[in-house]
Amino acid sequence: MLCQFAHQFPPLVADFLERGRQFKRRVREETVTDLMMVNLQALGSGEIIVDFPDEPTTGADMEWNFVNRCNRTFYRFLLQAKCAYGDDANISRHTYKYLSYRTDGRFQAEILCDTAQYASDPTYPLYIFYNPECTCTAARDTLGASIEGVNLADGYSVRSLATSRSRKIPQIRHHLHSLRTLFCTPDNHIPTPTDVLAWLMRASRYSGFPKDVRDTLVEDGFVVKPPEVSTSIPADILGRIGAERAAPTPPPPLRRRRVVFVSDRPEEYQPRAIDR
Repeated sequence: MLCQFAHQFPPLVADFLERGRQFKRRVREETVTDLMMVNLQALGSGEIIVDFPDEPTTGADMEWNFVNRCNRTFYRFLLQAKCAYGDDANISRHTYKYLSYRTDGRFQAEILCDTAQYASDPTYPLYIFYNPECTCTAARDTLGASIEGVNLADGYSVRSLATSRSRKIPQIRHHLHSLRTLFCTPDNHIPTPTDVLAWLMRASRYSGFPKDVRDTLVEDGFVVKPPEVSTSIPADILGRIGAERAAPTPPPPLRRRRVVFVSDRPEEYQPRAIDR
């Protein structure tokens, strides 16, 4: 189900953005994100719960919450979306044009990372990049197949690029990951928080350095260690998945698009890495 989505949705986005480009229409990130939300909702399963806010606020375009009801574990991603721009056969001319966008004098990437780092629940920032078919094709000819209609990237790595105004795709492509590497589990079940952290440890900037130098890099603020999985599910998420009949207080207003991925895996379940 979710793995099939990870295979089918990126080509759909690539085609959708390419048609917009050909008609000289700028398709905004919010439009593609809404398309993603609708497609996740259309999977028609109680394991994937989609919510839209009344009035989105800054901090992220979307959040993904991973819950295992069996052992009450929890993990959250905050995602900021950016579209690729370019119509040249040379991939070096394709960029994430608005990657260095500022809000109230601060880089959007800094706001995203700070929001995640200082959250009360285990939260990690990601970027989600949307690429038209022309960008995918240009990249495929010179960089291989790493650029798809949708890619994920470590938010802390992207923050370094955004603040240094490094927006060209060849500068960023080493940080990009396929949706399949996250959503395609060995048994085709919804990834648990433990699965998600295991994926993140492979995909994040933190894992790219030798173990003996990580502590120094973390202390200097150069990299951020992913937080551990929580054994407490936030009250608003518990209420949303039906694990609580009534919350003691009304849930806080929803600030961004939200997806809750619900799994029910026993504690003895041992995930293993898989790339498809």
